[in-house]
Order: sequence, then structure tokens, then C-alpha cells
Amino acid sequence: ATAPTDGLTVRFAARPSGTEPKIKFYLFAHADVANADQLDAIKRQTSDTIQKVQSSLSSWIDRTLGG
Repeated sequence: ATAPTDGLTVRFAARPSGTEPKIKFYLFAHADVANADQLDAIKRQTSDTIQKVQSSLSSWIDRTLGG
């Protein structure tokens, strides 16, 4: 799945573990940076967004599985 927002794209992938009965989730983010002065702010924004996606995904899993 992909969700573009203001130059920041977040993707995630899910796959079953090859050796254990569990699903692994991987989160990826890509942000456009116009110049080096923006880099620290973009890194913070990207990290905050990844944390929100991770939290939302975890909540959805807990609701879905009744955990």
C-alpha cells in the first residue's frame, strides 16, 4: 500500500515468516528534499509519520485479532 502526502510517501509490505507462524511488516518512507537546509525537518517529519503508521497498523492488528 502507498500513501503520498506533501512530498512524503509511506509504503508498507507484509509477508509471512518462513520459519514461524507470524506475519512480518516492513515500513518504508521516501521524502522529497529540495535543499540540505530542510533535511533535519524532513527526517523528523518522516520519523513521526512512520511512528503514526506503525501505531495505526498495530492498533488495527490488535482490533482484528482481538488482542
